[in-house]
Amino acid sequence: MKKIDRLLTTLVEQHLSSIAFLFLTLLSIVIRLKFIHFVDFNDGITDYNTALIPWINIYKEFGFVNGLAQEIGDYYIPYNVFLAAIAQLNIEPCYPIVILSSIFDYLIVFAVYKLSGLLLNSDSVHSPLFSVVKNSDIKCFAVVFSLLPMVIVNSSVFKQCDSIYTAFLLWSLYFFLCKRYSVSFIFIGLAFSFKLQALFLLPFFIIAYFRTKEFSITHFFWIPIIFVLAGLPAILCGRPILETYTVYLRQTSAYHSMFMNFPSIYAIGMTEQKVFFPLAFILLMTLFVLAFIYIIRSKKEISAFTWLYLAAWCFHTCVEFLPNMHERYDYFPIILLTFIMLIWRKQIIIPVCILHLISACTYGKCLNEFQLNYPLLSGFYFAAYLWLSLDLFGLFKSETPSVSP
Repeated sequence: MKKIDRLLTTLVEQHLSSIAFLFLTLLSIVIRLKFIHFVDFNDGITDYNTALIPWINIYKEFGFVNGLAQEIGDYYIPYNVFLAAIAQLNIEPCYPIVILSSIFDYLIVFAVYKLSGLLLNSDSVHSPLFSVVKNSDIKCFAVVFSLLPMVIVNSSVFKQCDSIYTAFLLWSLYFFLCKRYSVSFIFIGLAFSFKLQALFLLPFFIIAYFRTKEFSITHFFWIPIIFVLAGLPAILCGRPILETYTVYLRQTSAYHSMFMNFPSIYAIGMTEQKVFFPLAFILLMTLFVLAFIYIIRSKKEISAFTWLYLAAWCFHTCVEFLPNMHERYDYFPIILLTFIMLIWRKQIIIPVCILHLISACTYGKCLNEFQLNYPLLSGFYFAAYLWLSLDLFGLFKSETPSVSP
């Protein structure tokens, strides 16, 4: 071997993690740039063409201040401020929309990196992945999440913003594990200011409040405080206070279906709203009450991994049993369950893969207009949910080493 060959191989071996990280990051950026112009699919009947573009055009007509003074679209104020701002720019809206969502894609990556480092540096936490992965390799593991098909399609193809609230929720969980509870609840408030679904994580924090006894009930007030502050830009522009802060109430009343391109349990044929709409809430509350009693009475110390698992389950349970769920609403639990599967719980690889495949089917239906067998998908989805539920609650009886957050 020549000197230059030895130099090259030595260089690659010494900086393999950095090279891999750079390659994967560049690949994820290139893929996003490839799809940034992709807006005309499903015969143009997309949220981008039928919702975002019309809203942006209204902001162009009325201007930034006068536009925010009116109710335009069904997002809460922060994202409307963003839409109003880009409406004043002389550029194609798809650019800033994809760029913003992609920024939060990488904030998800950074949250995964920080969560991995936190768990790796805990002497009481054992991870099969971390037994073969060095500290320097964690960044490569984290950046893989920017290459998940669901993440790429959501931000770059559909031009959606689910990565925003998901990033905030992951950071909320990170600070929860760090016992910085005020910061954790501030991030929930930020997530709630972008998406109503952020409240699906509230049952987790209620259980954690009673189980840990380590933070005050007053921490919950950070959520409405951040929500109120987030609405001030519209109020300063002249929008009525009541109209500003009731956006989510009007949003929830705008849809009247037990499921919406999402194979929840109601897709097996339970579509009669008058019958199943109230039963859905009764069923959901029953599940959370039973989970609450079981976890509070359990004497097992809850590990950091199990806290994350429980957070994913609480959110996932809301998505599975609440009506009016769209195909994107399980974005957060799939991200978190994928993280848990890869670093700790290889036993759930099958149900997590099922969730990814069903997500691909529902996203694919929006892209290609093919028909889905919703009852069949609903059966598989519920089987995956049941598998995950039994696995999670079985941990409260196991004798594995654990650590509190």
